[in-house]
Amino acid sequence: MQRKYENQASGTANKPANRGSPYLSKELLELEQHQLVTRTVCYTRPITVEYSATAYSRTLYPVVAAMREWGLTHHQTIVGQPRPSAILPA
Repeated sequence: MQRKYENQASGTANKPANRGSPYLSKELLELEQHQLVTRTVCYTRPITVEYSATAYSRTLYPVVAAMREWGLTHHQTIVGQPRPSAILPA
């Protein structure tokens, strides 16, 4: 899992404010503090920041897979048919 978020130092005055950005930054900081992601600043133009899952965060994968499986089963129980995503690999 790797996501890339850009932080431009110039030209932001012409862009509409992204109200989710402070919340995203806070969540990413907490994930970093809990050693679930690593943060890498890339000195490119514009400057970019990359977040990657740590080996420690991968210990959560079985938990997430189990929750996904439960959700698909629950949906089938309530609606009576499998979700289209149920045919996709986990």
